Order: sequence, then structure tokens, then C-alpha cells
Amino acid sequence: MVMELTRQVIDFIEYAIDPKTVVGSDTDNPKHVTSPEDAYLRDYILLQSPTLPFAIGAIVVKVICWKDTLSCRKAVLLGDKLVNALNADAKFHSLLGRDIFSAALQGILREHVGHVKEDGLKWEIINLARNIYCRLTLGLTPVEECKGIDPCNQPPRPASLLCTAPREILLSLPDVTPPQVDALDTLLREKHSMKTQKNAFKELLELPILVIRREEALASGSTSPVSSILGGTSKKIFDLPEKLVIPGKEFEAQVKWHQVHNSNLDTQSLFGAQ
Repeated sequence: MVMELTRQVIDFIEYAIDPKTVVGSDTDNPKHVTSPEDAYLRDYILLQSPTLPFAIGAIVVKVICWKDTLSCRKAVLLGDKLVNALNADAKFHSLLGRDIFSAALQGILREHVGHVKEDGLKWEIINLARNIYCRLTLGLTPVEECKGIDPCNQPPRPASLLCTAPREILLSLPDVTPPQVDALDTLLREKHSMKTQKNAFKELLELPILVIRREEALASGSTSPVSSILGGTSKKIFDLPEKLVIPGKEFEAQVKWHQVHNSNLDTQSLFGAQ
């Protein structure tokens, strides 16, 4: 019941912020278009409402780390849409660069202790983290959006428009060093293939994953990570870095604050009040 409800909620939100209408379904080339009414609703939700983007982000953060693979996949895709739409606005940097980025890393780092995810979903989560890091921390625009700009020579963005939180979070992970993150930055700037960038992120995250699995094995009294996963009736979960844990609690408080201070928001004009 809860699982099905979660899936439907995610579907509803996705349709609200990325609505598509199929035209020409009886032809060989059907197209997905956004009607003016749907575009107006989307822009209100993402660009005008002071609370809805944060509320949607809170749902994404929770579902990305949830047990249901389908719900997680939908939340990851929804998170990617939020990043693409909101990355240029600094007021969303904490939501995107800290909370959703942390949730994505948790979804990867914790999969061995119950959050088992298929390889395809792992790559989607890695791609979400990559997209956040490239856009917010490095100020890079994807190749497909570089119209009239050389992707390899993009003008640097002012530091005030960048978000350092994703980099700080990576550096807080076990066995991740500044030179390794510097090397990742260089590769992401020079190599614009999405596949190459995702592979680089995966290689960096393999280091803390191994450490966490090793610590989990030691905590369970076994020298084998496999036996710690499969055996034993009691099992401790190795604590993740503080930077991956604290943002969630602060984010929930932030959402509540927005709800309280905007409870009287007039949305009648959106629905054509008489």
C-alpha cells in the first residue's frame, strides 16, 4: 500500500513539473509537447512558489534512499529535473548541492547494508551526483546546452554563483583526498562524454565504499564483507560521514519554516478564481 502510494505521488509530481502531451499519435512521428497551460503550472511550481520546490526536494531526498527500486528510480529522475531547472538560482544550492547530493551518495554507499540496487539504477544515481557536481560546483554546462559555446572552453562562472557543498561532501568521505578530487575536477572539465564522467565518479566512490564495507565487517566480528552482509542476527551499520547525515534533518526544518511563513500564500490566480 505504502509502496504503491509512493510511486503514484512521484508520478504525480513528475507530471506536474515536466508535463508532456502526445500529438500525432496516429502518425509515424508522434511528438511530446508541453501545452501553454501545463507550462504555466510548471513555471509556477518551480519558479514562483516559495515552498513547492523545497517540498518536492524533501520527497526526493527521502525516496532516493528508500527500499523500493522503482520509487527510487523515479525519484532520481525527478531529482535530475530539479537540478536542470533550478541550478542557476543560488537559493536552491543548499537543496541541490547538499541535500539531494548527499541523498544520492547515501543511496550508493548504503546499498550493501539493505538498500540493494540494480546496476542500472546505480548508474542513474551516479549520473544525478555527476550532474549536480558539474553544474553547481564546477559551473559546467552540458554539451547539448552549449549553443554557440565551445564545451571545452566555457567561460568560468563567478565564485558567488557556484556551490562548494558537493566538493566538501566528497572530501568528507573515507579515503578520499584533495588530490583525487582535484583530478576529478580536471577530468570533468576536459572530458565531456557523459559515460566518461560517470565512470570517473564511480571510480572515486569505490574507495569509500570499500572502507565502509571493511568497517562493517570489523564491527560484525568478521573479516569478510560478504559474511557480514549475509550472516549474523545483529548488525551495526557503519556511520556515514556527518556531512551526509546532518543535511537531512536541517532540510526538514527548512521545509517546515517555509510552510509556516507561507501558509497564507494566495494561489487563487493559478486556478482561475472567479
